[in-house]
Amino acid sequence: MISSIFKDRTSKYMAMTTICNYGASLIAAPLYAALFDAKAETYLERVRPGIVGFSFYISGMIVILIPRTRVWYLFCVGLDAMQQEQDAAVREGEMRCEAARDLTGSNTVNSIASKPPPGPTHKKTD
Repeated sequence: MISSIFKDRTSKYMAMTTICNYGASLIAAPLYAALFDAKAETYLERVRPGIVGFSFYISGMIVILIPRTRVWYLFCVGLDAMQQEQDAAVREGEMRCEAARDLTGSNTVNSIASKPPPGPTHKKTD
């Protein structure tokens, strides 16, 4: 799905993802070591590293959703392109059905679809 969203920017996306992952690991590993307390007795002391990690995650989501960064815009452009491709495929399928109807000179596509499937009919017996 990434390649269909970013098209020719896929390599840039992959490079940026890798750089961001390396940067996050560079910060997260020492921070986690500093916050971790093996002798913690209370619940809040035990979950402190997780809370800090979650707050970084939330801040990352905020950066994605801020219009100035234009990250969300790239997702929207990619999704719009995918929708246009889907609409074009549907129109092409409809045109093929119309061409088939024109060639046969009748509505055979609809008449085939409207017939019940062959086989025995089951009737209720009392």
